[in-house]
Amino acid sequence: MSSHWAGALRGDGYAVQGNGLASDAVLKAMERAYLSSKGALAERLMAALEAGQQAGGQTIGRMSAAILVRTSEGDWQDIDLRVDGAPEPIHDLHRLLEQHFALQAIIRAERFAKQGKRDDARMAIADALHRSYQWDRIWLRAARLSMQMGDADRTLDCLGVLMTINPVWAQQELQDPLYEPLRTNSLFMSWKAESMQ
Repeated sequence: MSSHWAGALRGDGYAVQGNGLASDAVLKAMERAYLSSKGALAERLMAALEAGQQAGGQTIGRMSAAILVRTSEGDWQDIDLRVDGAPEPIHDLHRLLEQHFALQAIIRAERFAKQGKRDDARMAIADALHRSYQWDRIWLRAARLSMQMGDADRTLDCLGVLMTINPVWAQQELQDPLYEPLRTNSLFMSWKAESMQ
């Protein structure tokens, strides 16, 4: 017989509550994770959700998970992510959140590059790729930006990953005149030759 424990915890600027939980340990784990984690609010909320799940979570079903963060700027700075009808909703929500931050990082990288801040742009690209969960759009944008910055090695790395994630899109991308400086690179030309077959 499953537990139907319900309760709430409150502290300075936060509240944790739930019903149908395994025990009060779920809320305590969530509170500890939230208070001890660093980063943006959404990352701290994600840490709390993961800790609650590890402590037993909701016993009456775990098919959905969501994070909603409203900002004073609004629009694309807000985070509104939800997973429904999934066997591992917390895992899927974590992936979506990381991809959200990957998109923000690649946007930052593009802005830094326009401002001539190449080192900052490279760091932001690395952050975007690290958080991408193999999202093809992030790898494509990283390839284009790296090429624009004259970083042929990183461009080839990004295109290589894109080739494995989404070969059709990668082959289309290789035709772009942006990559003309790579025409003497044997690896790049072998990829282009594949598209001719």
